[in-house]
Amino acid sequence: MKIKIYNDDVRAINIYIPNWLMTNRIVCFYITKVIKKYKIEINTKDLVKVMKVIKRIKKTNKEWNILEVETSDNERLIIKI
Repeated sequence: MKIKIYNDDVRAINIYIPNWLMTNRIVCFYITKVIKKYKIEINTKDLVKVMKVIKRIKKTNKEWNILEVETSDNERLIIKI
């Protein structure tokens, strides 16, 4: 996963997270425990299913953007799988 943040004043910020880390069952279990603190309820099995779908999509679409946001200040945020 690549997270890129663009700004007019500063050069781009790139954050790389390995895909295997995001689609791991143990990490999914940890994520569900952490987000419960923020009162967001999600089942671990459901999150694992979502991660499997993301893996399948990644195989077919190599350059898939999950999120693309542009603000009025010309800042852009792009998250790619």
